[in-house]
Amino acid sequence: MKEMDYVGRKLRRLMDDRGISIRKLAKMTGLAKRTIELALSSPEGRTLETMQKIAQALEVPLNLLLSPDPIPGWLLQGGSKGKEVEVSVRVPKSFVDRLRKTAKELEQEPDEWICTWLSDVISMHRYLCPECNRSFAAETDAKYCPYCGANFEETIDEPIVQ
Repeated sequence: MKEMDYVGRKLRRLMDDRGISIRKLAKMTGLAKRTIELALSSPEGRTLETMQKIAQALEVPLNLLLSPDPIPGWLLQGGSKGKEVEVSVRVPKSFVDRLRKTAKELEQEPDEWICTWLSDVISMHRYLCPECNRSFAAETDAKYCPYCGANFEETIDEPIVQ
């Protein structure tokens, strides 16, 4: 079998996440096992009818299977079983390049450092200052705006999460 394109990789990822083999997917869709293998490996092996049946069996929108966009984490069922769920996001290459450069300057392994950094950022709260109207992130309850120094302890009840 030749290397999969993004549709094939998405199909494989969704099947693996749900614990569905090629044989099981063939049974679920009423398609031949070879048809599923071709859908995984080759754009030429896919018809709209085949993809509709596969999308229905995997309980995902057809446009998600056909688009180059990553699979949203909420569609992956692994998270409901207590596992970590991989979530893909699109960020400008220049941003990732800056993160890699920072990691190297800190003498850290770039991929590991970026994952740790992103995990830290995700766990922060997002606040909006009522005085200067700028947003910022903080790990704990914020009392002062880092931009204008305004004390807004009493004006914001909870963080704005984005």
